[in-house]
Amino acid sequence: FFGRHALLAGLTLALALFLVDSLFYGRPTLATLNLLLYNVLPSPGAGPDIFGVEDARYYPVNLLLNFGAAFALVLLFPFLIIVDTYVATVWPRRVDSVARAIFLSPAWVWVLVIGSQPHKEERFMAPIYPVIALIAAVTLEDTMRAIFGAIPEDADV
Repeated sequence: FFGRHALLAGLTLALALFLVDSLFYGRPTLATLNLLLYNVLPSPGAGPDIFGVEDARYYPVNLLLNFGAAFALVLLFPFLIIVDTYVATVWPRRVDSVARAIFLSPAWVWVLVIGSQPHKEERFMAPIYPVIALIAAVTLEDTMRAIFGAIPEDADV
């Protein structure tokens, strides 16, 4: 059921993107596919590598400079999953930890894909800035809940 709906939604979105991209570029094209082919799967002697490369420390250092403590909270999130699974209960129901991990996983996938590319620019991280802030907020709340217990619904916070 979910797979069928996800496939239908993906195909509908791809068709809409194809139509709009083709209209603006004046030829049949899918700009998202071109971006992936150029940046993630470049042909030899072409692609983003010709503009310079950076080592693996580039994104962590820049994200730490840009987000400070919030980036530290982002790095803490996977440990909350481990703590919840093996040490103490952070979330009242197991489904809560799984839902959080699935909901926040696109940021980790983005970092793995973009971070594995030799050519790095700060603007490549910009699409996940809101998700970084969300992960930091969720991690802060969950850490506070793990340390101090659940916050009552009628609390004036």
